[in-house]
Amino acid sequence: MREGKSYGTIIVPTGLDQATASLLAATIESIERVGPFKCKIKLSAFEDIREERKKKIIKRAKEILSEITAEEWSGSLEALKEITEVKKREIVSYGEEKIPAGTDVEKSREIILVEGRADVNVLLKAGYGNVISIEGGNIPKSVVELTKRKDKVTVLLDGDTAGDKLLKTVLERCKVDYIARAPKGKEVEELTPSEVRRILRNKEEVERVISKLHIPKLSKEEREKALTIAENIYGKLKAVFLDGKWKIIGETPIVDMMKELDKTPETKIIIMDGVITQRVLDKAYSKGIRRIIGQRIGEIEKKPGDIEILTTEELKEDT
Repeated sequence: MREGKSYGTIIVPTGLDQATASLLAATIESIERVGPFKCKIKLSAFEDIREERKKKIIKRAKEILSEITAEEWSGSLEALKEITEVKKREIVSYGEEKIPAGTDVEKSREIILVEGRADVNVLLKAGYGNVISIEGGNIPKSVVELTKRKDKVTVLLDGDTAGDKLLKTVLERCKVDYIARAPKGKEVEELTPSEVRRILRNKEEVERVISKLHIPKLSKEEREKALTIAENIYGKLKAVFLDGKWKIIGETPIVDMMKELDKTPETKIIIMDGVITQRVLDKAYSKGIRRIIGQRIGEIEKKPGDIEILTTEELKEDT
Protein backbone atom coordinates (compact mmCIF):
# COMPACT_ATOMS: atom_id res chain seq x y z
CA MET A 1 0.00 0.00 0.00
CA ARG A 2 1.36 3.42 -0.94
CA GLU A 3 -0.28 6.78 -0.24
CA GLY A 4 -3.50 5.10 0.79
CA LYS A 5 -3.69 3.00 -2.36
CA SER A 6 -3.27 -0.79 -2.75
CA TYR A 7 -1.21 -2.28 -5.54
CA GLY A 8 -0.92 -5.87 -6.67
CA THR A 9 0.04 -8.23 -9.50
CA ILE A 10 -2.35 -10.58 -11.27
CA ILE A 11 -0.70 -13.65 -12.86
CA VAL A 12 -2.87 -15.64 -15.29
CA PRO A 13 -1.28 -18.92 -16.48
CA THR A 14 -2.82 -20.04 -19.79
CA GLY A 15 -2.26 -22.35 -22.71
CA LEU A 16 -4.36 -20.24 -25.07
CA ASP A 17 -3.21 -19.04 -28.48
CA GLN A 18 -2.02 -15.44 -28.81
CA ALA A 19 -5.29 -14.03 -30.17
CA THR A 20 -7.41 -15.62 -27.42
CA ALA A 21 -4.91 -14.65 -24.73
CA SER A 22 -5.00 -11.06 -25.97
CA LEU A 23 -8.80 -11.06 -25.77
CA LEU A 24 -8.61 -12.40 -22.21
CA ALA A 25 -6.13 -9.66 -21.22
CA ALA A 26 -8.33 -6.95 -22.70
CA THR A 27 -11.34 -8.34 -20.82
CA ILE A 28 -9.44 -8.27 -17.52
CA GLU A 29 -8.31 -4.68 -18.21
CA SER A 30 -11.97 -3.66 -18.59
CA ILE A 31 -12.68 -4.45 -14.90
CA GLU A 32 -13.36 -1.18 -13.02
CA ARG A 33 -14.27 -2.34 -9.51
CA VAL A 34 -13.10 -4.98 -7.05
CA GLY A 35 -15.90 -5.30 -4.55
CA PRO A 36 -16.90 -1.75 -3.41
CA PHE A 37 -13.57 -0.24 -4.51
CA LYS A 38 -12.62 1.35 -7.80
CA CYS A 39 -9.64 -0.20 -9.57
CA LYS A 40 -7.51 0.08 -12.65
CA ILE A 41 -5.88 -2.92 -14.31
CA LYS A 42 -3.22 -2.71 -17.01
CA LEU A 43 -1.34 -5.45 -18.83
CA SER A 44 2.32 -5.46 -17.87
CA ALA A 45 3.74 -8.25 -20.01
CA PHE A 46 3.24 -11.55 -21.79
CA GLU A 47 5.78 -14.19 -20.80
CA ASP A 48 6.29 -17.52 -22.60
CA ILE A 49 7.25 -19.83 -19.72
CA ARG A 50 7.92 -22.67 -22.18
CA GLU A 51 10.76 -20.65 -23.68
CA GLU A 52 12.18 -19.96 -20.23
CA ARG A 53 11.99 -23.65 -19.33
CA LYS A 54 13.76 -24.53 -22.58
CA LYS A 55 16.60 -22.09 -21.77
CA LYS A 56 17.05 -23.69 -18.34
CA ILE A 57 17.17 -27.20 -19.86
CA ILE A 58 19.78 -26.13 -22.44
CA LYS A 59 21.89 -24.47 -19.74
CA ARG A 60 21.81 -27.61 -17.58
CA ALA A 61 22.62 -29.83 -20.58
CA LYS A 62 25.74 -27.76 -21.23
CA GLU A 63 26.79 -28.19 -17.61
CA ILE A 64 26.33 -31.98 -17.82
CA LEU A 65 28.21 -32.16 -21.11
CA SER A 66 31.20 -30.32 -19.63
CA GLU A 67 31.37 -32.90 -16.81
CA ILE A 68 31.60 -35.94 -19.14
CA THR A 69 35.17 -37.08 -19.87
CA ALA A 70 36.29 -37.97 -23.39
CA GLU A 71 36.52 -41.68 -22.45
CA GLU A 72 33.00 -41.77 -21.04
CA TRP A 73 31.66 -39.99 -24.12
CA SER A 74 33.33 -42.49 -26.47
CA GLY A 75 31.76 -45.41 -24.58
CA SER A 76 28.34 -43.75 -24.76
CA LEU A 77 28.63 -43.31 -28.52
CA GLU A 78 29.47 -47.00 -28.99
CA ALA A 79 26.43 -48.03 -26.92
CA LEU A 80 24.19 -45.67 -28.89
CA LYS A 81 25.51 -47.04 -32.17
CA GLU A 82 24.85 -50.62 -31.05
CA ILE A 83 21.28 -49.81 -30.08
CA THR A 84 20.36 -47.83 -33.20
CA GLU A 85 22.14 -50.01 -35.74
CA VAL A 86 19.05 -51.99 -36.79
CA LYS A 87 19.14 -54.49 -39.63
CA LYS A 88 17.97 -52.83 -42.82
CA ARG A 89 14.74 -54.34 -44.08
CA GLU A 90 13.97 -54.23 -47.76
CA ILE A 91 11.67 -55.93 -50.27
CA VAL A 92 13.04 -59.12 -51.81
CA SER A 93 11.64 -61.53 -54.41
CA TYR A 94 10.41 -64.91 -53.16
CA GLY A 95 9.90 -68.11 -55.12
CA GLU A 96 9.83 -68.70 -58.86
CA GLU A 97 6.97 -66.18 -59.19
CA LYS A 98 9.22 -63.40 -57.78
CA ILE A 99 6.70 -62.48 -55.07
CA PRO A 100 7.37 -59.26 -53.07
CA ALA A 101 8.35 -60.23 -49.51
CA GLY A 102 10.41 -59.26 -46.49
CA THR A 103 13.92 -60.57 -45.84
CA ASP A 104 12.79 -62.77 -42.91
CA VAL A 105 9.90 -64.57 -44.60
CA GLU A 106 11.82 -67.80 -45.29
CA LYS A 107 13.55 -68.28 -41.93
CA SER A 108 10.79 -67.02 -39.63
CA ARG A 109 8.37 -69.57 -38.13
CA GLU A 110 5.59 -66.97 -38.29
CA ILE A 111 4.60 -65.03 -41.40
CA ILE A 112 2.16 -62.28 -42.32
CA LEU A 113 0.21 -62.32 -45.60
CA VAL A 114 -0.76 -59.00 -47.20
CA GLU A 115 -2.36 -58.17 -50.52
CA GLY A 116 0.33 -56.41 -52.58
CA ARG A 117 3.79 -54.87 -52.81
CA ALA A 118 2.69 -51.54 -51.29
CA ASP A 119 1.36 -53.40 -48.24
CA VAL A 120 4.65 -55.30 -47.89
CA ASN A 121 6.47 -51.96 -47.81
CA VAL A 122 4.16 -50.65 -45.06
CA LEU A 123 4.80 -53.75 -42.93
CA LEU A 124 8.57 -53.41 -43.40
CA LYS A 125 8.42 -49.81 -42.18
CA ALA A 126 6.55 -51.06 -39.11
CA GLY A 127 9.39 -53.50 -38.38
CA TYR A 128 7.97 -56.75 -39.78
CA GLY A 129 10.43 -58.57 -42.05
CA ASN A 130 8.37 -61.79 -42.12
CA VAL A 131 5.77 -60.47 -44.58
CA ILE A 132 4.82 -61.65 -48.06
CA SER A 133 2.31 -60.58 -50.70
CA ILE A 134 -0.47 -62.86 -51.90
CA GLU A 135 -0.65 -60.90 -55.16
CA GLY A 136 -4.36 -60.10 -54.88
CA GLY A 137 -6.85 -62.90 -55.49
CA ASN A 138 -4.48 -64.87 -57.73
CA ILE A 139 -2.52 -66.44 -54.86
CA PRO A 140 0.78 -67.91 -56.11
CA LYS A 141 1.44 -71.59 -55.45
CA SER A 142 4.67 -70.68 -53.64
CA VAL A 143 2.68 -68.71 -51.04
CA VAL A 144 0.16 -71.53 -50.56
CA GLU A 145 2.99 -74.01 -49.95
CA LEU A 146 4.86 -71.57 -47.70
CA THR A 147 1.89 -71.20 -45.34
CA LYS A 148 1.76 -74.97 -44.85
CA ARG A 149 5.33 -74.98 -43.52
CA LYS A 150 4.88 -72.21 -40.96
CA ASP A 151 3.84 -72.50 -37.31
CA LYS A 152 1.66 -69.39 -37.40
CA VAL A 153 0.20 -67.53 -40.37
CA THR A 154 -1.55 -64.17 -40.03
CA VAL A 155 -3.41 -62.50 -42.89
CA LEU A 156 -3.73 -58.69 -42.80
CA LEU A 157 -6.19 -57.26 -45.34
CA ASP A 158 -7.96 -54.02 -46.24
CA GLY A 159 -11.07 -53.07 -44.30
CA ASP A 160 -13.42 -52.92 -47.29
CA THR A 161 -15.69 -55.28 -49.25
CA ALA A 162 -12.83 -56.26 -51.56
CA GLY A 163 -10.96 -57.36 -48.45
CA ASP A 164 -13.97 -59.46 -47.42
CA LYS A 165 -13.97 -61.32 -50.74
CA LEU A 166 -10.20 -61.77 -50.72
CA LEU A 167 -10.34 -63.15 -47.17
CA LYS A 168 -12.64 -65.93 -48.35
CA THR A 169 -10.19 -66.87 -51.11
CA VAL A 170 -7.22 -66.86 -48.74
CA LEU A 171 -9.03 -69.08 -46.23
CA GLU A 172 -9.90 -71.59 -48.92
CA ARG A 173 -6.38 -71.83 -50.37
CA CYS A 174 -3.93 -71.12 -47.54
CA LYS A 175 -3.24 -72.29 -44.02
CA VAL A 176 -4.29 -69.36 -41.82
CA ASP A 177 -4.18 -69.12 -38.02
CA TYR A 178 -4.96 -65.45 -37.38
CA ILE A 179 -6.84 -62.67 -39.14
CA ALA A 180 -6.23 -58.92 -38.86
CA ARG A 181 -8.07 -56.18 -40.76
CA ALA A 182 -7.45 -52.51 -41.40
CA PRO A 183 -10.17 -50.20 -40.00
CA LYS A 184 -13.42 -50.20 -41.98
CA GLY A 185 -13.04 -48.39 -45.29
CA LYS A 186 -9.26 -48.09 -44.94
CA GLU A 187 -6.50 -49.85 -46.87
CA VAL A 188 -3.38 -51.42 -45.36
CA GLU A 189 -1.14 -49.18 -47.47
CA GLU A 190 -2.71 -46.15 -45.74
CA LEU A 191 -1.76 -47.32 -42.24
CA THR A 192 0.98 -45.79 -40.10
CA PRO A 193 3.56 -48.09 -38.45
CA SER A 194 1.90 -47.64 -35.05
CA GLU A 195 -1.51 -48.52 -36.53
CA VAL A 196 -0.04 -51.67 -38.11
CA ARG A 197 1.48 -52.79 -34.80
CA ARG A 198 -1.75 -52.15 -32.90
CA ILE A 199 -3.88 -54.03 -35.45
CA LEU A 200 -1.53 -57.04 -35.42
CA ARG A 201 -1.52 -57.09 -31.62
CA ASN A 202 -5.32 -57.35 -31.75
CA LYS A 203 -5.46 -60.08 -34.41
CA GLU A 204 -8.13 -62.74 -33.93
CA GLU A 205 -8.03 -66.50 -34.23
CA VAL A 206 -9.31 -67.65 -37.59
CA GLU A 207 -12.11 -69.85 -36.24
CA ARG A 208 -13.48 -66.95 -34.20
CA VAL A 209 -13.64 -64.72 -37.28
CA ILE A 210 -15.21 -67.43 -39.41
CA SER A 211 -17.89 -67.97 -36.78
CA LYS A 212 -18.52 -64.24 -36.45
CA LEU A 213 -18.73 -63.53 -40.19
CA HIS A 214 -20.39 -66.84 -41.10
CA ILE A 215 -17.65 -67.52 -43.65
CA PRO A 216 -18.07 -71.09 -44.95
CA LYS A 217 -14.88 -72.92 -45.86
CA LEU A 218 -15.08 -75.48 -48.66
CA SER A 219 -13.08 -78.64 -48.12
CA LYS A 220 -11.13 -80.16 -51.00
CA GLU A 221 -13.80 -82.85 -51.41
CA GLU A 222 -16.62 -80.28 -51.47
CA ARG A 223 -14.82 -78.17 -54.09
CA GLU A 224 -14.24 -81.22 -56.28
CA LYS A 225 -17.88 -82.32 -56.00
CA ALA A 226 -19.17 -78.83 -56.76
CA LEU A 227 -16.88 -78.55 -59.78
CA THR A 228 -18.00 -81.96 -61.09
CA ILE A 229 -21.69 -80.96 -60.85
CA ALA A 230 -20.98 -77.56 -62.46
CA GLU A 231 -19.19 -79.22 -65.38
CA ASN A 232 -21.99 -81.79 -65.85
CA ILE A 233 -24.65 -79.07 -66.25
CA TYR A 234 -22.49 -76.64 -68.25
CA GLY A 235 -24.36 -75.43 -71.33
CA LYS A 236 -27.62 -77.06 -70.22
CA LEU A 237 -29.07 -74.05 -68.38
CA LYS A 238 -29.93 -76.15 -65.33
CA ALA A 239 -29.72 -75.77 -61.56
CA VAL A 240 -28.94 -78.52 -59.04
CA PHE A 241 -30.19 -78.38 -55.44
CA LEU A 242 -28.21 -79.95 -52.57
CA ASP A 243 -28.88 -80.29 -48.85
CA GLY A 244 -26.49 -79.27 -46.07
CA LYS A 245 -24.54 -82.55 -46.44
CA TRP A 246 -23.91 -82.02 -50.18
CA LYS A 247 -26.48 -84.62 -51.19
CA ILE A 248 -28.26 -83.86 -54.49
CA ILE A 249 -31.98 -83.49 -53.82
CA GLY A 250 -33.22 -81.96 -57.06
CA GLU A 251 -32.49 -80.66 -60.56
CA THR A 252 -34.46 -78.15 -62.61
CA PRO A 253 -34.20 -75.89 -65.66
CA ILE A 254 -33.03 -72.39 -64.74
CA VAL A 255 -36.34 -70.89 -65.86
CA ASP A 256 -38.19 -72.97 -63.23
CA MET A 257 -35.62 -72.58 -60.45
CA MET A 258 -37.49 -69.94 -58.43
CA LYS A 259 -40.70 -71.97 -58.43
CA GLU A 260 -38.91 -75.22 -57.60
CA LEU A 261 -37.15 -73.64 -54.61
CA ASP A 262 -40.54 -73.29 -52.91
CA LYS A 263 -40.98 -77.06 -53.22
CA THR A 264 -37.59 -78.04 -51.74
CA PRO A 265 -37.23 -76.25 -48.38
CA GLU A 266 -34.34 -78.55 -47.40
CA THR A 267 -32.12 -76.99 -50.10
CA LYS A 268 -28.96 -75.37 -48.67
CA ILE A 269 -26.74 -75.21 -51.77
CA ILE A 270 -27.48 -74.27 -55.38
CA ILE A 271 -25.14 -75.02 -58.28
CA MET A 272 -26.43 -73.36 -61.45
CA ASP A 273 -25.46 -73.00 -65.09
CA GLY A 274 -26.30 -69.32 -65.19
CA VAL A 275 -25.72 -65.85 -63.76
CA ILE A 276 -26.19 -65.19 -60.04
CA THR A 277 -28.36 -62.07 -60.01
CA GLN A 278 -29.75 -59.95 -57.19
CA ARG A 279 -33.15 -61.57 -57.74
CA VAL A 280 -31.67 -65.08 -57.42
CA LEU A 281 -29.68 -64.07 -54.36
CA ASP A 282 -32.70 -62.54 -52.58
CA LYS A 283 -34.91 -65.55 -53.30
CA ALA A 284 -32.26 -68.04 -52.18
CA TYR A 285 -31.54 -66.14 -48.99
CA SER A 286 -35.23 -66.00 -48.11
CA LYS A 287 -35.29 -69.82 -48.39
CA GLY A 288 -32.39 -70.30 -46.00
CA ILE A 289 -29.81 -71.10 -48.69
CA ARG A 290 -26.28 -70.07 -47.73
CA ARG A 291 -24.18 -71.01 -50.79
CA ILE A 292 -24.73 -70.44 -54.52
CA ILE A 293 -22.30 -71.45 -57.27
CA GLY A 294 -22.87 -70.13 -60.79
CA GLN A 295 -21.08 -69.44 -64.06
CA ARG A 296 -20.95 -65.70 -63.42
CA ILE A 297 -21.95 -63.12 -60.81
CA GLY A 298 -24.12 -60.28 -62.07
CA GLU A 299 -24.73 -56.82 -60.60
CA ILE A 300 -25.18 -57.37 -56.87
CA GLU A 301 -26.12 -54.24 -54.95
CA LYS A 302 -26.72 -55.87 -51.58
CA LYS A 303 -25.39 -59.22 -50.39
CA PRO A 304 -26.31 -60.66 -46.97
CA GLY A 305 -23.16 -61.30 -44.93
CA ASP A 306 -23.88 -64.97 -44.28
CA ILE A 307 -24.45 -66.22 -47.84
CA GLU A 308 -21.55 -67.24 -50.08
CA ILE A 309 -21.53 -66.79 -53.85
CA LEU A 310 -18.88 -68.45 -56.02
CA THR A 311 -18.16 -68.89 -59.70
CA THR A 312 -17.00 -72.14 -61.27
CA GLU A 313 -13.78 -70.36 -62.28
CA GLU A 314 -13.04 -69.69 -58.61
CA LEU A 315 -13.61 -73.38 -57.88
CA LYS A 316 -11.08 -74.30 -60.58
CA GLU A 317 -8.50 -71.92 -59.07
CA ASP A 318 -8.89 -73.58 -55.66
CA THR A 319 -8.51 -77.20 -56.80
